[in-house]
This record gives sequence, structure tokens and C-alpha cells, in this order.
Amino acid sequence: MSSFSQYSGRIILAHNSTGEAAVTRSGFNATASFMDVLFAGSDSAVCQDHDNVDLFGVDLQDKILCVPQTIGSSAAATLWMIIVERG
Repeated sequence: MSSFSQYSGRIILAHNSTGEAAVTRSGFNATASFMDVLFAGSDSAVCQDHDNVDLFGVDLQDKILCVPQTIGSSAAATLWMIIVERG
């Protein structure tokens, strides 16, 4: 049995898709979440941000990320570009 929730907000990366949502009620820090795995050359998408209690340790690969806001430095834009390139 599946359950559905509806979220409203601003779409950042427009794409017609469906899938499982990864939801956090706190800000999402891409640098804290992915920096270690990217520098290690890993293809892992497991969230490494210890401060995000909703997503820490969750594999975010193939998930639709639903966040109220992003936090962190401007370096996050570079991380998103690398993540998108890696698929």
C-alpha cells in the first residue's frame, strides 16, 4: 500500500518525473551532505550532514529532494553541477 503526500513550493530543476521523495523540515546543506563522498570519488548519494536529522544516512540517489531551504556556502552550486554530471 502506498501513501501519497502533496508538497507545494518552487521547482528548482524542472523535470517531468515521479518517484520517492526525500523530505526534510530543516535546511539542506549540499556541502555537508555530499562533499566527503565526492572527494572520495564515490558514486554514493548517502547524506553525510550530521545536522540534518531527517536525511542523515539516507541514500538520496534517485529521490526527489524536498527541502524548505538550502543552507551553506556558494560552493554548493559547484557540488550540484558535479552531482548532475554524475547522474
